[in-house]
Amino acid sequence: MTDFISLITPFFQSAGSLILTIFTFLIIFGILIILHEFGHFWAARAAKIKVLEFGFGMPPKILGKKTSRKVYVEYPKNEREKREETEEMEWTINAIPFGGFVRMEGESGDSSHPHAFNNRPLPWRMLVICGGVIMNFLLGWGLLTASFMIGVQSPAQGIGSISIGALADNMPAQSSGLQENDIILQINNTDITSPEIFLSTLQNTKKAHFSILRDNTPFEITIIPNEENIFGIIPHIQSVTEKFGFIDAGKHAFSQSFVIMKGSIDAIGNLVTTITTQHEIPKEIGGPVAIASTTDQILEYGTFLHLILFTATLSLSLAVLNIMPFPGLDGGRFIFLLIEAVFLFFTTIATKVFKIQYDFPKRLPHSIEMYINAIGILTLFAFLIWVTFLDIGKLFT
Repeated sequence: MTDFISLITPFFQSAGSLILTIFTFLIIFGILIILHEFGHFWAARAAKIKVLEFGFGMPPKILGKKTSRKVYVEYPKNEREKREETEEMEWTINAIPFGGFVRMEGESGDSSHPHAFNNRPLPWRMLVICGGVIMNFLLGWGLLTASFMIGVQSPAQGIGSISIGALADNMPAQSSGLQENDIILQINNTDITSPEIFLSTLQNTKKAHFSILRDNTPFEITIIPNEENIFGIIPHIQSVTEKFGFIDAGKHAFSQSFVIMKGSIDAIGNLVTTITTQHEIPKEIGGPVAIASTTDQILEYGTFLHLILFTATLSLSLAVLNIMPFPGLDGGRFIFLLIEAVFLFFTTIATKVFKIQYDFPKRLPHSIEMYINAIGILTLFAFLIWVTFLDIGKLFT
């Protein structure tokens, strides 16, 4: 009986860990996506656009509840009329537990209602399209601000902040006389005050003269790297916990948000370059499976603060991804509004400046926009499936 229990215990521990990982993964993605959609919803309400449905998950619908409110509907100026009407909206829970959506009157471009999406001023529609991206940025910035107020660890700066963590087997450093816990003071007469200086000093160095401190005793050791310019040193970097006040935390989080977003932009640029030139996906690019795997590692080895930082990074990356000018994404839809703005600009110049009387187009035909967005969405789904299969393959290699 004891042997049987010892055999099945690892199975239940593994199953429990898997369930916790899946649950945490769904919670994180649910928060990111629902708040993204709430950004669209908030902007639509601010723009006085009639919202028909706010959906949690994707159809088919499981549950739905309708709510109503009194609104003043502004009809065209020639009617000089403002009516109080009852506006109904349905909150729905749908079967597929991924994503969410906000369905607005006039998204298809064929509604005559004054508060339909297609009839609202262009700046308001631009705000609605960007509402989700704005919300993801605010969430990421807010989580980073909270993290900096709680206190995050960062590499210590200054001489003595880097020591020998370990020495790789059969490498030059192992036979040089260096030992674990030796504090690195200088390399080739350069003060080692940060990880960046440590790496840059050793890069392409044919001979490294180390000044170290061992048990408060200074030593001088010279190391020549191998043919591949590898020393075999695994550094240990001291860390310090930094805490900020609310205002300083917000400022620091704001700057770090753009650092994270720049990293996401660089990753997308690398993705496009690699696909077009090498016809493959970079190894560092991952999809839902890779994100779930990272979530599992954080749950096993990290802390709740690491999970908050991870969620903040995902939120900011999602903001960057959605604002990319690709059909089917918010950025792609925003491009159509920019094209409409160009039409509006030239129409104004032609009619007001040159007095040309002509029925200029106000925007691209909705059918063209619909087909382009559909192609973009199908492309994104195909890419997501491709990346998911690659991620699954990585789990077994």
